[in-house]
Amino acid sequence: MVSGGTVGLYCSSLRVSRRVEGFEGPVHAPARSNLAAAHLKLNQPAEALAQADRAVELRPDWGKGHFRRGCALEAQGDLEQASRATA
Repeated sequence: MVSGGTVGLYCSSLRVSRRVEGFEGPVHAPARSNLAAAHLKLNQPAEALAQADRAVELRPDWGKGHFRRGCALEAQGDLEQASRATA
């Protein structure tokens, strides 16, 4: 369970991370990945998957983007795709 103060921190992270919208270079993949993590902590797996997918598109060779994608897929109950995402 996420505490009330922690939820506030995740929401703040989402507001800050959303500033990356429109910035689409490989250097922005970590911000997308962090945004995916915040969505996961807030139990928003569809939003997390969208951000993780974008991180992977921006930097396909970066393992953390694939890890976040796998976490989002797992949160949605798609264990087969989650396993493939992190393989």
